Amino acid sequence: MASTYFTIDDFYAISLSFNKADAKTRGRFALFPEHIPSLLNAMEERGLSGFAISTCNRSEYYAFADNYHVLMQVYCSFCEGTETELEKYVQIFRGEEAVTHLFRVSAGLESQILGDFEVVGQIRSWYSKFRKNGLKNSGIDRLIQTATQISKKIKAETVISDGATSVSYAAANFIRQEVENLESKKILLLGTGKIGQNTLENLVKHVEPGHIYLINRTVEKARKLSNKYHVHLRSYKELKATIQEVDVIIVATGAHVPVLDVDMVQDDKKLLILDLSIPENVHPDLAALENIQYKNVDQISQLINETLKLRRSDIPKAETIIRLEQYEFMEWINARKHIPSILGFKNKLELLRDLEQKELGKKQDLEEDDLRLTNNMIQRLSNYLAQYLKDHPAKAEEVRTRKSPLALWQAEKVKAELSQFFDGEIEIVPVSSEGDQNQNQPIYSLGITGVFTRSLDLALLNKEIDIAVHSLKDMPTTPAQGISLIAVLERDFNQDVLVLSPDLQGKEPDWERATIATGSLRRRAFLKNKYPSLKFVDIRGNVQTRLKKMQEGGYAGTVLSKAGLKRMNMSLPTLDLDFMLPSVGQGVIALAVGEEQSSDLLLLLNRLNHQATFRNVLLERSFLKTLEGGCTAPIGVRLREMEKGEWHFKGSLLSLEGDERIDVEEVLIVPFDPEEEGVRLAKKILDNGGSDLMKRIKREMQNFG
Repeated sequence: MASTYFTIDDFYAISLSFNKADAKTRGRFALFPEHIPSLLNAMEERGLSGFAISTCNRSEYYAFADNYHVLMQVYCSFCEGTETELEKYVQIFRGEEAVTHLFRVSAGLESQILGDFEVVGQIRSWYSKFRKNGLKNSGIDRLIQTATQISKKIKAETVISDGATSVSYAAANFIRQEVENLESKKILLLGTGKIGQNTLENLVKHVEPGHIYLINRTVEKARKLSNKYHVHLRSYKELKATIQEVDVIIVATGAHVPVLDVDMVQDDKKLLILDLSIPENVHPDLAALENIQYKNVDQISQLINETLKLRRSDIPKAETIIRLEQYEFMEWINARKHIPSILGFKNKLELLRDLEQKELGKKQDLEEDDLRLTNNMIQRLSNYLAQYLKDHPAKAEEVRTRKSPLALWQAEKVKAELSQFFDGEIEIVPVSSEGDQNQNQPIYSLGITGVFTRSLDLALLNKEIDIAVHSLKDMPTTPAQGISLIAVLERDFNQDVLVLSPDLQGKEPDWERATIATGSLRRRAFLKNKYPSLKFVDIRGNVQTRLKKMQEGGYAGTVLSKAGLKRMNMSLPTLDLDFMLPSVGQGVIALAVGEEQSSDLLLLLNRLNHQATFRNVLLERSFLKTLEGGCTAPIGVRLREMEKGEWHFKGSLLSLEGDERIDVEEVLIVPFDPEEEGVRLAKKILDNGGSDLMKRIKREMQNFG
C-alpha cells in the first residue's frame, strides 16, 4: 500500500469531530506533533500511506490502506482511547466520498461555525509536518493542493466566510458600519465582561489612540485591561462626565440592575449604546429615547443569525465549486491507474530489446548510438500508449433529443459544450415525441403530461441513453419518477415575437380585425388582454411548419420564441411583444438524466450548468407548480437582472379569454432560496383571487377551443 501507485478506492478518511464527540472524548483521541515520526514508522510497517490532523474541534486521519480497521489500530496506538471506543464516535469515508469529505472540511462546510477557513491552514500545517518527517505520496500532495485551491475559490466567489459569527465581532462590526469617521470618535467600555473585552479587542485598531475609555467598579481588573490595550482608565465616579464626551458606549457589566439610566445622558446627546450584558444593564426609558441608538445582546445575536443564514444560502455555490475541482482531481488520479500498465509495457519492450541485442551480439557489437536509439524508441512508444489510454476512455455518452431542427440544434449545442470537457464519443439520437407525432390537436387538449418529454424519459429510465436534451419550457414541473433536471445552459432571448405575414410588408397588423395563428393558451390570453378584438386559429408544428401554415392560411402572423428564431439563424420580419410575459423556462436548454448515473457524468454535466439561470428557473418552476398551472395554463413569468445581485420578478395569471389578470411584481436580492421564493410569490397571486381563477380555468379548459 505504500507504493506510489494506488487506486482511489483504497483511500479512507476517519473523522472524529464535534458532531459526534464531546470535548472530553476528542481529547482522549488527540494527536500531537511529537507523535508524527513514530506514527509514520508504524504506518510504513503496516503498508499505509497518509497523514493526520488534530485540532480542538476534530481529529482526522487520511490514508491509503487495505481497510479502515488497520488505520484505526495504528491511530489508537498513539492515543488514550481504544479502537472499540473510537468506532462509536467516528465517521468513516472511503474512495471518492473520502476525497469529498476532505474538500468540505478544508472549505469550512464541516466547521462548527460555517465558513471557518482556519481549518485549511491547519490541514496544510499538519501535512507539512508529515512531509518534513518523510511522507512521500504524490496523490496526497495533489489532494492537499486541490483542497487549498477549493478553499481560496470559495472564499473569493461566495459569502461563506463573510460577516460576523461571534457576538463580540458582530458588535464591533456593527459599530464600524453605523459610525461614520469611527477613527476620530470616542468610545466608552463600561464593565469588563468577556464579550466586552473581545469587542474592545476588535475595535482598538480602528480608533485613534487615546479615544477609548474604560470604567469598571473593580479597578485592578480594569487596570490590567487598560494596560493590555492602551486605553484610558477612569473611575466610576467619572461615569456621567465621560458619557457626555463619548459617541459610543459598550455596556458589559455583571450587574443585576441597570447601570445606565435617563438621568445620566443630556437630553440632546446622540449616542450609540450596545448593551452586551445579561440581564440588560441599560434602563428601557433610556433605550427608548429618539437620540439614542440602542442594541441589546439579542439584537446583536440576530445579526449573527442573519450572517449564518446568508452563508448557508451560498452552500450550493460552494458545493458546485467543490464538485468541479473534484472532477479535475478525479480525472488526474484516474489517469494514474494506467501507470503500472505503462511501466509493464515499457519493461516488456526493454526485455525484448535485451533478448534481441543478446542474439545480435553473437554476430556483431552494437554501437552506443544504436543503444541510445532503441531506448528513445521504447520511451516514445510508452508515451504513445499513455496518451492513447488518456484520450480513449472506454465509454461514449449518448445524447437523445427530439427530431425537429430546433431540437437537433440544441443537441448539437450541448454536444459542443460537452466536448470541451469530455474526450470520448458523443452520439446524438433523434426521437419523435407524442407531441411531435400528433400535429392536429392543440397541446392543451392532448391530456398528456410531458407530451414532448415522455419518450425521452422512457429512454433514460431504460438506460438506452445517458442524457436527454429538452427545451425547459416543455418539461413538467414535477419530472417523471427517476428523472432529474441536472443542468441548464445560459438563458438567451427570453421573449416572444410576432412573426409578421409577408403580406404586411413589415407593418403592424390591424389589431381590431387580425387573425393570429397560435395554439398557446398563454400567448392567446396575453394578446386578448391587450387587443380584445383579435381572433385566433390553432397552429402546431416546428418553426418551419408553423411559418408555412401561417402563409398558406393568410393569417396576420404567428407568435414564436425569439430564442428559437435566433438559434435557427432565421431572419424574418418580427414585432417584439414586450407586454407578453414568457413561459416558465423559456429560452433555456435543459439536460435531464435518469437514476444511477455515474458520478463522472454528473460532475461533467455540472460543469455545463449555468448557476444564475439554474437558480432563476428553479424559482419559475416552483412558481408554476404552486399555481398548479402545468405547461399550458395562461401563466407568464419574467426575471430580469437590474443591477448585479438585483433581479426584477414579474409573474401573471390570466383567464383563458385574457379579460382577467392577476400580477405579482417584486425586486429580489441575491442570494435567495429560489424554490421558497417561487412558492411565496405564487401564493400572493392565489391569495389575490388566483385560487378561484385557477379552478375556473381548469373547468373551462375541457371545452376551450
